[in-house]
Amino acid sequence: AAREFGVTLRTWHAWENAEQVDVTVWRTTQALSVLDLLPLMHRMRKTDIITRLENELGKTAVGV
Repeated sequence: AAREFGVTLRTWHAWENAEQVDVTVWRTTQALSVLDLLPLMHRMRKTDIITRLENELGKTAVGV
């Protein structure tokens, strides 16, 4: 994610670990999580995909 935003890894970690996470960091983290899941989703049932997305995206929403 840091590379995609053109910032150092140190800067990215500072953004992620900030007390209040910037919405840009939150959305980028969500998008990258979904991209990582795409290969797995092709073999999953629709209900399992929805559950997995709710679990993944729910975790990243904490603190926004």
